[in-house]
Formats: sequence, C-alpha cells, structure tokens
Amino acid sequence: YRRLPGTIVSRCCLLRFNFLLPEQLESILEKKFPDRDRDRDTIQLVSKIANGSIRRAEKLLQAEEMEFRQGILEFALDLMNLKEPQSMDKLFSWVEAAKFDQQKLEEMLNYLRLFIRDIILVISTGQLDNIINCDIKEKLARIAPALELKNLLNLYARIEDIAPFLRHNLNRRLLSENLFIQIRKLTGPEKVGQQVKPG
Repeated sequence: YRRLPGTIVSRCCLLRFNFLLPEQLESILEKKFPDRDRDRDTIQLVSKIANGSIRRAEKLLQAEEMEFRQGILEFALDLMNLKEPQSMDKLFSWVEAAKFDQQKLEEMLNYLRLFIRDIILVISTGQLDNIINCDIKEKLARIAPALELKNLLNLYARIEDIAPFLRHNLNRRLLSENLFIQIRKLTGPEKVGQQVKPG
C-alpha cells in the first residue's frame, strides 16, 4: 500500500492481519491435512519455522522443501564442525551446485536466520526449550558452547541487513559464498582455510 498515492490511501480502510501463533498454525494444519501421514513433531516444527504464514507452512510440509531446509542446516553444521571442519573448496563447490534463484536465496536466508537465532538463544539462556529448529536441538546444544555470542549476533545482523536487498540485482552466488564463509569462521578465531584443532 506504500506505493499507492496518498490520495487513494486516505480513502481506504487499512486492515492489518497479524501473523498466526505457532499453536494456531498447528491447529489449522492438523485440520487441513487430517488424512496425511504427518507426525505431530513435523507439524510442530513446521508451525514454528513458518513464522505465522499458512502458505509457508503448507510449502514446508512438502518433502522437497524440507529436504532443502535440511540440506542448508546440515551444511551449516558441517562448516562449524570442530573436529573436521569442511574445506573452503567444498564450500565453494556446494554453493556453485546449489544455484540459488531469488526465492531459494530468500528461503536460505530465513533458514539460516532461524538457525543462528537458535544458537544465540542456547548460548544466552543455556536452554533448548524455545528454539525453533527442534529437530536438531542436540546438534545445536553440542556446537553452541564453542561459539562466541558476539560473532553470532554480528552474523544475525548481517542476514537481517541483506534481506531487504534481495529484490535488487545481487550476485546470488557471491552472497551465498560470503554467508557460508562467515558461518565457517564462527568456529574460532582462526583464519579462513586453516583447520580448527580439536580441543
């Protein structure tokens, strides 16, 4: 509506719709898909990740989208692996093979934002109760103690800053590589490309 002239907006009634709470979304999904073979854990997970959007929740219930999300999170976790961190060659190869279009890049940023948010929450509170990615909570609990809160907050802010510019002509591959390099650097103060020595 912000693109409409003020003379038109002044004659309209603006209705704002709030995002649905995860519990509301969960109830809607259970009613909408009663015949599907969905376990309760999957519906709870989708309700949290969807951020109040029914459309996003329905998309997440598709196996292809859940596999895409899982691939993003597993790769990010591999990059932060303290014992055997992924090489930079593998990072560049993975991003090249991914070929993110604009929509996939937006989804990737959202999944990474929620992933980083969960790690920040685990470090800040020491608890796993309120994390969104509850399907990987054990992995988050394992890596969180090795990460610095300041670096995570900076990466989270970076993702938030990038999101509004996705509609512009950005080099998607370069953006993706840069973000994953930043994730790779979270595992310690070492320079990119050096192996992290197991503690």
